[in-house]
Amino acid sequence: MAGTISVDVLSDGTKRYRARYRDVGGRQHEKRYTRKVDAQHWLDEQTSAMVTQTWTAPERRVTVAAWAEQWSAAQTGLKPSTLYGYRSILKARIVPRWGFYRLADVTHAEIASWVAGFVSDDLAPSTVRQAHRVFSLLLTPAVRDGRLPRNPAIGVPLPRVRLLTPAS
Repeated sequence: MAGTISVDVLSDGTKRYRARYRDVGGRQHEKRYTRKVDAQHWLDEQTSAMVTQTWTAPERRVTVAAWAEQWSAAQTGLKPSTLYGYRSILKARIVPRWGFYRLADVTHAEIASWVAGFVSDDLAPSTVRQAHRVFSLLLTPAVRDGRLPRNPAIGVPLPRVRLLTPAS
């Protein structure tokens, strides 16, 4: 991936700096700036993201709510009761909190805080774990689709489920 910065002179005589690069798929992306240093900074950020494999295409950035709708519709081969449960969790726990977030803006720390909030609200550990599981399942295909570099739900500390032992 080679990035370039060129100078465009606008019809009013002002200079604009155009930073552009080609992504891994060969598509060109560009932005224009009034200062060359800003153009170079943007180009450096894009290059760094591509090298570290954290880059996502701007047109592939969607909200969690939009992705959840698409993901839910694609769930085939599940029992109707399982699908109903997933959709209920999406509607009650995930979309209200995360719906307006772009997928790429969801962080591991925020998911951990979300889970901790459930625990402090005295939600049953199994309920907390199920909400986390559905969110993680939702994010996994986003990684495969190139919308996320990695699943931020992986490794979030979860409450232990306590098993009831029969009384002696």
